[in-house]
Amino acid sequence: MMRILLVGASGLVGHHVFRLLQKHKVEVIGTCFQHAWDEKLISVDLTLPRGIDRLLVSHQPDLVLWCAMHEQGSLEEKMFEYGLQPLLAHAKSSMRMLYVSTNGVFPGTKGNYAEDEETSRLLATTPVTAYTNTKRQTERHFLMNHENLCIVRVGPIYGQNTRGQWDRRTTSLILSLKHSEPLFRATNLLRTFVYVEDVANALVELAESSYRGILHLGPSTSSSYYDFALRMAKHVGLSTDLIQPYEVSPQDMEQKAIRVNTTLNTQKARLILQTNFRALEQL
Repeated sequence: MMRILLVGASGLVGHHVFRLLQKHKVEVIGTCFQHAWDEKLISVDLTLPRGIDRLLVSHQPDLVLWCAMHEQGSLEEKMFEYGLQPLLAHAKSSMRMLYVSTNGVFPGTKGNYAEDEETSRLLATTPVTAYTNTKRQTERHFLMNHENLCIVRVGPIYGQNTRGQWDRRTTSLILSLKHSEPLFRATNLLRTFVYVEDVANALVELAESSYRGILHLGPSTSSSYYDFALRMAKHVGLSTDLIQPYEVSPQDMEQKAIRVNTTLNTQKARLILQTNFRALEQL
């Protein structure tokens, strides 16, 4: 029986994956960051030394599926130092790795990025840039040091967790509209939004496959944050009247290192995987 170490099993994507894997003929060991609200999870702080080492020694996984992420950039950097680098140092060549990365590794100048296109480092110093730069650094480190590897990149993930709570972006939208507060969303920032359960299904499918390389997950369609907010409001049965369009200025884009169009070309994943990547209207 395959043994899977699922790192970040309490997160939006991770716990969906954890629940799905429990239904398959595999042994799954799931970790969470600080508190195990699911009693089946092991609490481990990956921003401290030796957290991952003990897990690898005690469980000897066949596959490590890394869903953990800290959008606070400094913590993502520590997780790379104390979690991901030691993981590679202790990994056997036969151990398979499946790592969840982000569309933010691309420069954002053209969109529709394919898996083999060049990524770029952000130069500004913001929490977002630290997060995306660390994701890019991790990708490069993995690709140079481990062959039995699959990296998946995703755009903004939306949906409800296994307890029925919406992702933070949708929660903010619902609260603002229910309190009759205007909600401003950008018309000139384009992304490939992807449904959490579709990501989870794809990760489980990849975990049980031998696919190596990089893969972009998501539907064939992309949209601006403004258009997606309109569609999401309709999806949850709320009025769109208070959703206001605006354009991010060139000055803000430069100062805050905002990437305009990081949409992903997802054709490869849609061809080789059985998972159906749905647009919001198809849910």
